[in-house]
Amino acid sequence: MKKTILFTAVLALNVSLFAGFPEDYRAAQNEFKRSRWASAAEKFLALEKTATGESKSKVLHYAAISLTRAKKAAEAQAVIERITDPAWKGYTQIVILNSGNKLRDIKQQFGKTDFSTWPEDIAYQACFIRGRAYYVTERNKALCIPDLEKAVAGCGSDFLTKIIALDMLASAAHAVKDYEKAVKAADQAIAMKQYRGFYAYMSAAYLKAKILAEQKKFAEAEQFLADFNKGRKWGKGQIWHFKYIETCGDVALAKGNIAKAKEYYNQALALEKINPYYVNQLKAKVSKIK
Repeated sequence: MKKTILFTAVLALNVSLFAGFPEDYRAAQNEFKRSRWASAAEKFLALEKTATGESKSKVLHYAAISLTRAKKAAEAQAVIERITDPAWKGYTQIVILNSGNKLRDIKQQFGKTDFSTWPEDIAYQACFIRGRAYYVTERNKALCIPDLEKAVAGCGSDFLTKIIALDMLASAAHAVKDYEKAVKAADQAIAMKQYRGFYAYMSAAYLKAKILAEQKKFAEAEQFLADFNKGRKWGKGQIWHFKYIETCGDVALAKGNIAKAKEYYNQALALEKINPYYVNQLKAKVSKIK
């Protein structure tokens, strides 16, 4: 699910680069938005002859992505070779690698690339993609932090990319015990009320509660969770309801209240239609409590 959202966020943002272009460009854009990949590629390629400069690079960028999504890799590669701007050529390559979740290839091919020399509207996305690659594949989460910070700083009004990057940044900072940076990133994500209920919003909130508990700020953690849950209506099978109760248990456990922690964990396990993966994870946690 997260992979799909991340890929969609990257592509959806890039479509906005074409605001104000002629109608034929908008027609290609509409096909792209509707995931009509073969038609989108055809329409973008039809514009190659008349487009110039950066506009031509963007046309070819979208044509290559569309062909990739249409499972025409060889044709996509041929289009990439016609992109003369090094930044746009590299950006097209990294987006395509990301769409295939080829995270190790991203690190290998772009690990030393200086994205600050790229146009701003694609530099922050490239940082986001590389940051995610390091976040997912590396145990040392410090490696992804610089890129994620640059992505957050550069994303402007691209709020979807921003909240996902903030959630990852908070998690990475927590992993290296930089609690100040972690809480700051989590707070920024939580402040994005338009994403209330979105996985990155929920994840950041529960992480903040855990950090407060790790810092032995138990009353603050408990109050934060109570306020967060106030007025919220949960439906059956909602993983984030499960995670909310589990987080309450985690705070109780950190506080040393084992009985209360088990009570919360049992409440979570009693919920219906929760993905067995998360249920088994919690059962394993409970089994280790003495």
